[in-house]
Amino acid sequence: KAAGKPLDPDAFTSLQTKAFQDVVAQCKQFIPYVDCPVFLMHGSDDQTIALESSKKAFQQFKCEKNMVTVEGGGHHMFYQQPTEHFCHQLVLMELESIK
Repeated sequence: KAAGKPLDPDAFTSLQTKAFQDVVAQCKQFIPYVDCPVFLMHGSDDQTIALESSKKAFQQFKCEKNMVTVEGGGHHMFYQQPTEHFCHQLVLMELESIK
């Protein structure tokens, strides 16, 4: 809230996205050193983070890894229909596979 005015939700989302991108930029150099299993999921219709970004990161992991592109999934696919249930099931299946 600035000067008694509520923060514009789009501006807030933009700030969140910028903060996330800054954190990712700082951490990219460490991807090759990750030594635990990695599971990446990315929506094919994500308008916030490019699918290519996840594909590039995925190639850099040297550990056990798996990546799934969720067709029709957007940036918030974990809590939006029609992809919400499907995403949750994929995570559960992946966790079962690494037991």
